Amino acid sequence: MLSKILKPYFQIEKIVLQFIAAEFFIQLVNASFMMILNIYLSKKGYEDHQIADFISLRFLTVMLLAFPLGLFIKGRNLKPLFYIAAIGVFVFSIGILLAAEYKQIDMIYFSAALWGMCYGIVQVLALPFIIRNASEKTKTAAISLSYATYSLAMILAGIIIFVLNHFNPLYFDEFKCLLLLALLSGISIYFVCAMDSEYQYLRYCNNTVSRTKTSTN
Repeated sequence: MLSKILKPYFQIEKIVLQFIAAEFFIQLVNASFMMILNIYLSKKGYEDHQIADFISLRFLTVMLLAFPLGLFIKGRNLKPLFYIAAIGVFVFSIGILLAAEYKQIDMIYFSAALWGMCYGIVQVLALPFIIRNASEKTKTAAISLSYATYSLAMILAGIIIFVLNHFNPLYFDEFKCLLLLALLSGISIYFVCAMDSEYQYLRYCNNTVSRTKTSTN
């Protein structure tokens, strides 16, 4: 019974699984920011309205990017945009933390805005990428797995933060926990690099289908 339920997930195309893995590590740092970034900023002496500004700016840029990006991607290879997203989230996550640590307010705003843009690329392009590259029989499973990455990242980030803080609360404060999870987001770059070119993959699929039809005839 269980194997029958999980079977569609094991059949998801490799390129889609690689994207979902990259998405997961990007969501990992997002989850950690959602959980303890406010606490860290508050302990560093930032006022509530400043913290609200930093957080809202991250997601304002996601919203502003969504509409033009949806028009821009039509007929284009998405992989270069995923490079930008993976590298950008990694770099600007660290940028936000270092700027906050050293009280560089303008740099926090700058890093938060660019972080939001890079994160927005993943959010906006996830569904179009899966629709393009997943077959009809795996599309539903791939979309479900993609949506589950945020919840899985929240769970894993929570466990990591709890274990580290429980193990050594004096050393593993909020900053070090956030920095560790920001560094882990860099693994997403590996999975993006491992992804085949989207068009090369689609051409391979089309050639395979053509050869199958020819041999059948």
